[in-house]
Parts: sequence; structure tokens; C-alpha cells
Amino acid sequence: MSLRASIQQGVDEAFDAIDDIAKMVTFIRKTDAGFDFSSREKVDPESCYVVCKCYVRDTEDNSEVIKKRLMLKTIDIGDITAFDSVEIDGIKYRLGPNPRDDSFVVYVDVYNG
Repeated sequence: MSLRASIQQGVDEAFDAIDDIAKMVTFIRKTDAGFDFSSREKVDPESCYVVCKCYVRDTEDNSEVIKKRLMLKTIDIGDITAFDSVEIDGIKYRLGPNPRDDSFVVYVDVYNG
């Protein structure tokens, strides 16, 4: 087994171990509006959804902003920077800047407010 496969197996086992406290969340990517040259009309943007399991590490709540720190497997989401927002327990959060991705696990801060 290669080193990469061995590390991925360890990550999978770790996420299986926290399965009972993980949450199913929906990442939302909105495509840019386009233009249909044949009809000469603007094409409305579409949304793309990816549902995956993540672990909510921290929650900070002040009077104006709720901040959560999410941890999820890179293999479940791919390029996190392609997404605009995430829905957790029916509440929409915007993704913060500078997500950290070590090719196995992604850490991202999300904000509501």
C-alpha cells in the first residue's frame, strides 16, 4: 500500500470514528450568469449542490455573527474554493477566506451574519 493510500485510510477511519457527531451539510456553488447569443438573452445562474458529512469543530456566537469551523474530507468536496456557501441545519453560511486543505482534510471557517 502506498503512503498516500495509507494516510487516506487513516483519515477515513478517523471520520468513521466521529460519525455519530458529524453533520450532513450542503455546499452550494452558484454559477455565473451567462448570455445566450442565439436568443440574445441573459441566462440565469444555476446552483450546484454537494452534500457531504463534516465535523463542526468550533462555534463562536456573538451578537452579530455566528462563526463555525468545519472539518471535512478533501475527497468528499474537492476544491472548496469553488463553493459560495454551505447550509447547516437549515441555516445558510458563507464560506470564509483562506480554507486550509492538506490534500486529505479541509478546514474552513463559515459565517452567518
